[in-house]
Amino acid sequence: MRTVQQVRESIVDIATVEMRRRFMSRKIYSLQEILVELCHIFEVDIESVKSSSRHAPYVKVRRLFCFICSKITNYSLFEISTAIGGCEHSNALHHRNKAQGFMDIKDEIFLAEWHLYTTNSSIWNNYRAA
Repeated sequence: MRTVQQVRESIVDIATVEMRRRFMSRKIYSLQEILVELCHIFEVDIESVKSSSRHAPYVKVRRLFCFICSKITNYSLFEISTAIGGCEHSNALHHRNKAQGFMDIKDEIFLAEWHLYTTNSSIWNNYRAA
């Protein structure tokens, strides 16, 4: 007969093995791969996204890029901001927080953009499947 403590330890061991399996099966995506896919989905030029332009289509891609990278990668805000044109890490933080805010209030425009990305993204779908 096993004790309650032994059962708990077995459950923790099983959960740990499952978490490791899921983590190890995920492909690690580079920031460039994510940016290329986003630009392809939203039909914008990568160089325009990396520029200092404030045009809405480029800002939208930058915002989604920072949000997605912070969700599915372990890159720092500095590395994320460098990938979109070398801006300060605070810009990446602002983009990420802005996207999270839109998600929280269920902003219709942002959710439409998010739906477009999630339905057309192989990176996101591979991440969610793992």
